[in-house]
Amino acid sequence: MMVHSDNNNSLTHDNPPVVSYARTSILVCVNDNEHSRVALKFACAKSKKTGCLVSILHVLEPADYQGLSMVMDHIENDKRKVAEKLLHDMADLANQFSGVTPVLMLREGINGKEIVAVANQDHTIGMLVMGSSPETPGKGKLLSWLVGQLGKELLIPMIIVPGNLTEQQIEALA
Repeated sequence: MMVHSDNNNSLTHDNPPVVSYARTSILVCVNDNEHSRVALKFACAKSKKTGCLVSILHVLEPADYQGLSMVMDHIENDKRKVAEKLLHDMADLANQFSGVTPVLMLREGINGKEIVAVANQDHTIGMLVMGSSPETPGKGKLLSWLVGQLGKELLIPMIIVPGNLTEQQIEALA
């Protein structure tokens, strides 16, 4: 990490340091749907062209149920196993599509907040890739919220990939 200041070498609130990080990875957020697979393929195609790493993130949202502790633990354990399988399936897809071996991340929390947190904590991430489904009713709540965070909390570019792109279109656009 490099920190630079102006010529008088004073770092103040009015003159904060400029921090430079190497942005060498692409963060793609996935769940178990086709538009996530398309977004992952786009990120992998971009990775092949730029040499960036691909990081795949899946967020387990908090359970919205109440019950016995033992039952909740069992449900949470099952959700985690399903999420881990999803991440491994997505890693296999990335490798088959482009030969990329991605970094896998599983977080628990509110989807949008966890995406922003990962992007802000890992300073190697230079881009966020999300898939969008054209036919899902009520779609876009997460995407709209994330777009609202651009320039506020989310300080990297975000690419929204249409979920109906063909592999040829993905290669051409990446």
